Amino acid sequence: MQGEQLAALRAPHPLEGLRVTQGSTTVTTDARGAYGLTGSVTLAQGLCGTAVRVVPTKQVPSPGLFGGTVAAPAPELALSYTGPADFTLAPPESSEQEDEVAAYSYTSSYNAYLRATYPVVGYFSNDATRPPAASRRYLIEPAQPSPTAFLAGYATYGGLPPLVIDGEQYDGYIYYGTLQAADAGPLAPLSIARESLVARHEYTHAILQGMCTISGTCVDEALADYFPCAMEENPLWAQACGPRFFRDLSGATGKLVYPQDALPSFEIHRVGNIIGQALWEARTAAEAKKPGDRLAVDQAVMAAVIRLPVYAGVLDIRECVVAGDRDVNGGVHVALLEQAFYDHGIGGPVGTTPSLGPPPVIVRPLSIVEAATLQGSTVAPASLATAFGTGLAVPTNPAGTTVTVTDSSGATLAATVSYVSSAQVNFAVPAATALGRAKVTIVASDGTKSSGTVVVAATAPGIFVTAQGVAAANVIAVDATGAQSLEPVTQIDPTAGSLYLVLYGTGIRGAASVTALVNGVAATVLYAGPQGGFEGLDQVNLMLPSLPPATASIPVVLTVAGTTTNIATIGTR
Repeated sequence: MQGEQLAALRAPHPLEGLRVTQGSTTVTTDARGAYGLTGSVTLAQGLCGTAVRVVPTKQVPSPGLFGGTVAAPAPELALSYTGPADFTLAPPESSEQEDEVAAYSYTSSYNAYLRATYPVVGYFSNDATRPPAASRRYLIEPAQPSPTAFLAGYATYGGLPPLVIDGEQYDGYIYYGTLQAADAGPLAPLSIARESLVARHEYTHAILQGMCTISGTCVDEALADYFPCAMEENPLWAQACGPRFFRDLSGATGKLVYPQDALPSFEIHRVGNIIGQALWEARTAAEAKKPGDRLAVDQAVMAAVIRLPVYAGVLDIRECVVAGDRDVNGGVHVALLEQAFYDHGIGGPVGTTPSLGPPPVIVRPLSIVEAATLQGSTVAPASLATAFGTGLAVPTNPAGTTVTVTDSSGATLAATVSYVSSAQVNFAVPAATALGRAKVTIVASDGTKSSGTVVVAATAPGIFVTAQGVAAANVIAVDATGAQSLEPVTQIDPTAGSLYLVLYGTGIRGAASVTALVNGVAATVLYAGPQGGFEGLDQVNLMLPSLPPATASIPVVLTVAGTTTNIATIGTR
């Protein structure tokens, strides 16, 4: 088992979500470890990604009264790389940099797995003021000297100052210690970061911390064992770390029953192991009954998480998992779940679990931006806006999605929707929307609800452009006889006569003044207001100044009520 794990660690695998830098440009690797840069690149922040950042520590003088030293983050000691864009990180087996690679790989790939398998972790937060569980960021400290591992969550334990490195705030840190011969045997010294199930166990604590309030409980430990084991289809948790750490969810090495196998201490990891065995027994029974249904039990367990009461106990997890199965599986596995818990001494026989009622209503987060540039957090009345989220539409009934805007006066107004997908909705901000902060609510036809806030100002100007920044516009040439013709936006003939540019944008019509610069030269604004044929769309007509010939990119920019828009380009032949 141990040799297999180490061999798997040394096998090539992509580093997902990793930040790679070239000059002032930073991009993120995809699930294949690929990204869009060529030439020379650098890992400017070491192994830093969308979910975690791996940072070694160093000893610094303690600020306490008794002196000594304490461990402090030392980003300057982190693994670094500068070189060709196509690279492989393969530090020596015995190095702490290999611990960094293992810690990053296991947690970042696990984050991606959780998002794909249990979408709720990507949009649910137990605190409306903070990001969803899977979007919170944690610092990882691998290869620490003590033989333990833990999560320190700043928001959970309170009283701790924010953890900030390079201007970025982290929700806490994950500490991976080093096992000596008493635990790891011939593998010692072994960083716990190299044991995938332990590494993912600690990160599961971080995910659960963003979804419920169970830190420091047996249920927290049970779930932190269960989800990584389900991912790897391996019920033998931390076997490589020796008997002090090892927990068998399958019961193959001994079935555990509550409360007798928790005596005398009722230590939370031991009780968590009993719960984990009950869950794994149910998972195995479901799979035996119908191949593939083990995954349905996994979904029921995750559905239970958002139902858990504060500091949940053994009966709470049984009741919530049973309710979770009713929520997501129609109760198909209720009997085998109840039997599994009963077999392990948790609750009564089948049919005795009390009903918890309907699941909590989850409002998913929503990001609203001005539609032309897809940036900013300000829109205008009678302008076009775009909302991004998850579950915004049912694929078979996109027309069933509705949008409402509740403005600063408290009025709730229906918005006209122009485009719908599960992740994006385009809509027109109602003309009667009052200025100030407004709440946008989107409800899909299946009842999935998403909400976010946006500032409504008199103007929020943007010009529609292509992906290359070319103006989505029309160019009209009027010759000496008055005849009109259309010119291609990127191949304008500067000698074709008087030239007029028709720009399309949004958030412009409420402005008292609109001015324009074309190639740095003032252009006459002939009209700035509603386009007239499409709700929320604005139009700006310009008389173009003299244009230079054979110029591929000529900048056009508007100033709307003192606010400068994005740059749109035109070109000449």
